[in-house]
Amino acid sequence: MKSLKYINKFEIFMVFAIILMSTHLFATINVNKIDDKIVKINYIGNDNISAKKINKILNVRINDTKKYKDGFNVRIIKLEKEKIKYLYISKGYINCSVMDSLFIDSNNQLNINYTIREGEKYLLNKLSFIGNKVLEKEDILAILDLQFNKYFDIFSFKDKLKLLENKYGQLGYAYVKINYEMNNDPNLEIIIKIDEGEKYFIKDIDIKGLKKVKYRTIKKQLNIKSEDRYDLDKIKQSRRRIIELGMFNSVNIVPKNRNIDSQYVDLSVKVSEALEHRWDANIGFRQGRVEFVDYSYLFSKIDWTHKNIFNRAHRLSISSSINLLLSQISDINNVQFSYDAQLSYRVPIIWKYHLPTTISLYHKKDVYSPFNKIKINENDELITKGLSVSSNYNPNRKFQISIGYTLREIESILSQERSEIQNKISIILKYDNRDNFLYPHNGWNVRSYTNFVNSFKGNYSQYIQWEMSVSKYFSIFNKSVLAGRFAIGETYNFSDYDPLTALFRMGTATSVRGWAQSIGNEYLTTDSLTVYAGYNKILANLEYRIPLFWILGAEIFVDAGQLRNDFTGIFQSNEFYVSAGGGIRIESPVGPIRFEMPFVVNDPSGRKKFGERTEIKIIIAILFAY
Repeated sequence: MKSLKYINKFEIFMVFAIILMSTHLFATINVNKIDDKIVKINYIGNDNISAKKINKILNVRINDTKKYKDGFNVRIIKLEKEKIKYLYISKGYINCSVMDSLFIDSNNQLNINYTIREGEKYLLNKLSFIGNKVLEKEDILAILDLQFNKYFDIFSFKDKLKLLENKYGQLGYAYVKINYEMNNDPNLEIIIKIDEGEKYFIKDIDIKGLKKVKYRTIKKQLNIKSEDRYDLDKIKQSRRRIIELGMFNSVNIVPKNRNIDSQYVDLSVKVSEALEHRWDANIGFRQGRVEFVDYSYLFSKIDWTHKNIFNRAHRLSISSSINLLLSQISDINNVQFSYDAQLSYRVPIIWKYHLPTTISLYHKKDVYSPFNKIKINENDELITKGLSVSSNYNPNRKFQISIGYTLREIESILSQERSEIQNKISIILKYDNRDNFLYPHNGWNVRSYTNFVNSFKGNYSQYIQWEMSVSKYFSIFNKSVLAGRFAIGETYNFSDYDPLTALFRMGTATSVRGWAQSIGNEYLTTDSLTVYAGYNKILANLEYRIPLFWILGAEIFVDAGQLRNDFTGIFQSNEFYVSAGGGIRIESPVGPIRFEMPFVVNDPSGRKKFGERTEIKIIIAILFAY
């Protein structure tokens, strides 16, 4: 009887457990693994921020059909809720709250509700300071750059307090403490409390973690030394210089052993060395330049690098690559191989200047079609080999200056003597603050170069050439992008021969789409072949990039450009080669792969008519993000 009683209880327990598990499984299936097509997103209570502005910051969209590996994940909605809350707080609604809820209709589709309690908008009314002796109130206000009687962004405020802390660190106050208090009233009154502490000086610098790199190699990168005033800016610069040696996984510089009486502090430099030897193998697409014509390459590359030659973080690298050059036309037979090999030695420091300098020996073969034809053949080669020395200056990650010298030999059908030895001095300036290198939505990309070239023997090539390109990206609604580029260049020739290997050329899928390198003036080679090129260049591109779904997108573009012997009349609209069209983009991990169809709008040479679809028909452009 007892046994039967026990079994009955056990059976009841099992049935109850099965019911619970079934309920949980049913809920999981219906919430986490639904058809994630979102048919409607509702915002309730958003009186002061429109749904349009909220939508701009969210990733989840109406009719979003993106599939997740394990079905729809509710955490996505939670993350979007936090984004909405962050937006409101940054606009002054400090006490706002956001709640989310899901409704699944009879078609198993999502409806999302975000219920927003905005609360009152906080305005900065009064700001006062306690404890500041080193910096005057006016100095602090200039650093914080706060606006009174406007909405209070607490996130920006906290970031600016860090700037104030850094300022004290630059002046030697290594242990400054900054706090704040504010009232709970829409007319905000904030009190900033500053405990400046004492000004400190550097006593000893301790470097730890070195295994193979020499101590003096690190010491040379430090622009702060014993007996110097503690300076946070110099410490950050020193850390960046050590990282730029390329031999360390991590670098940390922190103060330690504070002596309150003597006002001295030690610096602890801790590094973690990376492996000395490294092999890299890469395959993918990239944008390349055959002199002044852009092409896309399918490339395979192998690199070997030793990053600590002589235990001084000097770098020796050997690289070679084989490239499949895509001539931008839909003809599988019109594909050629190119290759290059390079031996480089990089010195991180030149004398007292912290300028990374690279010495390279290289041999490179490119193929391209400089004539008014579609096909590339074995004669369309440009072979360059030589020795180059270049130094880079990077005051920050966005800006770069490169200066280089090259002694090279050029072999080309375009060269006056087919083979020519040249001296070349180059100056390159770059500024790039794009938010994404492959798929930019905002920012600028500016680059300019100047080349000074003369023949080592004879006067076949003596010219100065410069070019500047400016690109700008605007993020528009629903993650679409308006991209524009303007480029201009000029060549000054001092020889008796036209420098055909260096004159500007235009066409293909990376400049004015719709022409297969047939833009510009006519020049004759020594073999009486016609080259279309120009001493002066002007180019403009405008493109609207639209996301579609998954990894697909679309483009609508207009290109215009021309090449001339001088700038006289270069801005006359009827002299521009103009094309327009559209295409489809595939967002791959290595960059955008684009299928485009351009049409002629204007051809000053008269060889093409308005609306004519080019002989290229479909362009395959890779990494064309100017």
